[in-house]
Amino acid sequence: MVRQEDDRDPRPVFEFIKVHQAEFRISTMCYVLRVSRSGYYSWLRRGPSRWAHADRQLLPRIQQIYEDSHGRYGVHRIRAVLRRSGLRVSPRRILRLMAAAGIRGGARRGRINTTRADGSTVASDLVKREFRADRPNQIWVADATYVPTQEGTLYLAVIKDVFSRRIVGWSTSARQSSEMMVRALQKAISERSPQQGVIHHSDRGSQYTSTTFQAVCQAANITQSMGAVGGRLLRQCHGREFLCVVGKGVDSPATASVLRDAVGSGIENL
Repeated sequence: MVRQEDDRDPRPVFEFIKVHQAEFRISTMCYVLRVSRSGYYSWLRRGPSRWAHADRQLLPRIQQIYEDSHGRYGVHRIRAVLRRSGLRVSPRRILRLMAAAGIRGGARRGRINTTRADGSTVASDLVKREFRADRPNQIWVADATYVPTQEGTLYLAVIKDVFSRRIVGWSTSARQSSEMMVRALQKAISERSPQQGVIHHSDRGSQYTSTTFQAVCQAANITQSMGAVGGRLLRQCHGREFLCVVGKGVDSPATASVLRDAVGSGIENL
């Protein structure tokens, strides 16, 4: 078990587990999302007051450092000042508190996210169509497609490792939802157990900007990257061999269950 780091706020992860406990085993979610079961159950009993109190104490320190720098210090320089004073705080936590306070310093432009009118966060494009990687689990590219069946449309979400060109996570659903994308991501995390930070690249669809999906990425130390909406990532990165997987060797239109089995078999044999 890889336990939660002390300076990483586990609340979004615990909230995700609580919402989805009827769908997945709590022990499985804790393992995949890298938090302890004891920590989760303790959070249920006590509530999030400890982290909220710590944030209330930390925010004035961050604001003071920011003001002393005349607005020049970003996340990493603020973190360095905090560390010199004996506080070890993750960049993600500092960024969250800065955003909550409406302050923005000299953070690297390549990692700055934007916010839509509906409040969802859109990540910057860190890949820029350069689908090359030097090692496994460096860049994962995600996309979705659909196939007509006898019972209606079957949607398929996939995640492919750019280095190995293998599909590491996938999920199907009768509708294109954030839950389908989350299941594909959880499968990839469970399959690969990445130890270093992964860049997860997708389009800017609402399924990838949802609070639930972003919480799973945050918990697994995965950095999101987003290109244009409808960027046809399947064609740009996955290649024609992937597009042929869906329904390969199956009479069309097949039933959803038959097609789902065929998709699984096709992915395993890619």
